[in-house]
Amino acid sequence: MAVTPSALVLIGAIYAGVTIYKHRKVRYLITSTELYKKTGVFSKSVINLRLDRIQNTSFDQTFYQRLLGYGTVHIETAGTDGTDLVLESVNNPEHVMGRITECLEKVKSPEYDIA
Repeated sequence: MAVTPSALVLIGAIYAGVTIYKHRKVRYLITSTELYKKTGVFSKSVINLRLDRIQNTSFDQTFYQRLLGYGTVHIETAGTDGTDLVLESVNNPEHVMGRITECLEKVKSPEYDIA
């Protein structure tokens, strides 16, 4: 059974559509006190971390991700082993990691008070 070019185009379009759908159903939000990861379209899942619990952030990019400008940010919190939250396929992960670090500096500064 031979695969026609039109079948390959159709398969590629379906794959691209599924990938875009998966990417668009994930939202990340950084507030002045918390970091949220929201997933789902029909059902929802929300993970939140208090910024004052974050101990370490890092990011990685494969060669192709670097060419396309996206990557993965890893976040570790106090009292756990390993990564607690992974922000996948984020645009400009180095910038995102920097923004999280800026928020951490504000939260952990002596002048910060959430009262």
